[in-house]
Order: sequence, then C-alpha cells, then structure tokens
Amino acid sequence: MRRVHRSLVLAGALVMLAATPAVAHVTVHTISPADDGFVAAAFRVPNEDDKASTVKFEMTFPTSPAIANASTEPVPGWTASIVRDGDRVASITWSGGHIAPGEFQEFPVSMGQLPEGTDTVTFKAVQTYDNGDVVRWIETTSAGGAEPDHPAPALELTPADHGDDHNDNGSPVVAYALAAAALGLSVTALLRTRRPPAA
Repeated sequence: MRRVHRSLVLAGALVMLAATPAVAHVTVHTISPADDGFVAAAFRVPNEDDKASTVKFEMTFPTSPAIANASTEPVPGWTASIVRDGDRVASITWSGGHIAPGEFQEFPVSMGQLPEGTDTVTFKAVQTYDNGDVVRWIETTSAGGAEPDHPAPALELTPADHGDDHNDNGSPVVAYALAAAALGLSVTALLRTRRPPAA
C-alpha cells in the first residue's frame, strides 16, 4: 500500500542560503525512511552561477533498479512533468521557476516500489540556466576514488524503524502510572488536612 509521509509536505519551501561553489553540488537526501517500499526524498539544487538563474532541473531515474511510481509535491513557481517509459518512471522535469545566485531549491518526491536489497539509488540530473549554460550532474564516483567535478546525486536508503511504535505504546502506560501516583498523593494530603486535631 502506498504511503505518503507527512514530512514530505514540510520540505517544499524555497530556502535562501549562500552556496559555496566548491561543495555546492546537486544532492538528494531522505526526508523520511523507506517504508512499505516507498521513500520520501528531496533533490537539493544550488545555483553555482554568480550572474545567471537556474530555470530548469531534470532528474533521470535509473533503468536498474527501476522505480515504478513517483509523485511530486507542488513547489511554488515550478511545474513538474513526469515522463514514464512503460512500467517505470523515466524522468521528472521542473520548469517555470528560477533559483537566483546564492540560493538553492529543494524538490520533494515520493517514489517506489523500491527493490529489496537496494541501499543506494543513483540518479542523473541536468541543470539549465537562463543564460543557456547546462550543467550535467551525471558522473559516478569509483570505489576509493576522488569525487568527480559533477557527481550524480545518490540516495542512501534507510529502512524505517518501527521500534518507535512500541515506545509510543509504552509512553501512555508510564503517563498513566505517574498520574495515578500523583492522584494518590493528592488524596492522602487531603485526608490529612481533614483529620480532626488530637484532644
């Protein structure tokens, strides 16, 4: 069953922060852990140009492992277009908005079903500026090698920890016990105040 996480709604705002050109790569991070085969993630796109604005961002899904479903959260000023190739998602393109110099934008996506046994999913991305420049974030990092100039964003998957459910069930028990103890102390104190004085 498909599950859309509430935290996905919280990540669509435009965040204005200075970007350091040496480290400001396109990245993807998990908003909420993978659960029921779906994951909520956000692609962070910084503007590395001092004079031009980013006006389009295209993210290509891998062919293997293929991902069958994806949905986007509305981002103010941007229009998302999902392209399918048969029974898999091929790409998502955001356009119509702009990311000014010194700013970045996050594009949240819910996607699945994720194949079992996969802990990393790599995407290729293309960033287009309003001056015509195009930056392709498609390079992969070899094992033990240095990071390339334009690395493809890779999503590290974290399984959901259902242990919190047990903790949630235990918390009311503790609360009830404390409340009962407090009530008992209150009754005891009340009885003492009403006890007649000794003759």
